Amino acid sequence: MYKQLLFVMACLCMLPLCAMQETKKQLIVGTNAEFYPFTFIENDTIQGFDIDVAKEVCKRLGKEMVLKDMPFDALIQTLTLGDVQFVAAGMSYTEERAKRVLFTKPYITEDPLVILTQKGKEMSLDTLKDKTIAVNDGYVADILMTQKQKQNANFELLRLPAPQDAFLALKTKRADAFVTAKSTLEPFLAKQKEQNFSFYLIENSSQDCCLVISKKYSELQPEIQKALDEMISDGTMAALKAKWKMI
Repeated sequence: MYKQLLFVMACLCMLPLCAMQETKKQLIVGTNAEFYPFTFIENDTIQGFDIDVAKEVCKRLGKEMVLKDMPFDALIQTLTLGDVQFVAAGMSYTEERAKRVLFTKPYITEDPLVILTQKGKEMSLDTLKDKTIAVNDGYVADILMTQKQKQNANFELLRLPAPQDAFLALKTKRADAFVTAKSTLEPFLAKQKEQNFSFYLIENSSQDCCLVISKKYSELQPEIQKALDEMISDGTMAALKAKWKMI
């Protein structure tokens, strides 16, 4: 009985060590799977351009990728707490975010913002008076339009969690326009049987795309950046962009 007790206690002591060894073999990656084509769910699987990028980074670092899907507005907080090691979710650099987390250099740049409307109801930033404008909460378009609203509060912002919610709001006339990145817009338009929409490019605006790293795992930043640099130089990044029609 005493030997059995010793054996059980020894096994229990080994559990934390095994868990630690398993963690060292993994990288926990946060995402928000509602942002096609960067990250989305299809056939019960999270996939997309950013997921492929993260998967390749983990592979080059010799780690297994473990995905955690969560609301977009929870990603920065989760990074700050160290519950995930990095985030792959089409996220852009902002000075406010950089106070709390670390960014890689952008691997998607010059993705312009657009104003999507019903055909025949085209508008620009100068013609938004008395309109309801849909944006996705926390995205670059939300930041831009919030600034515009502060300068001239003659339009209402409808903040929605995901692009599909904003597309639906526009189709059902709950919103007069949807401001988003062009890369998000094009897959939606491609699925429309009838081209009942128009869009206006917003000059001098763009969304970039970075991987975002927890400051609790700051040692990962140079490693992840090195992997991204290698992916760019050896053509892997270009191949992923072509696969997801990002170029």
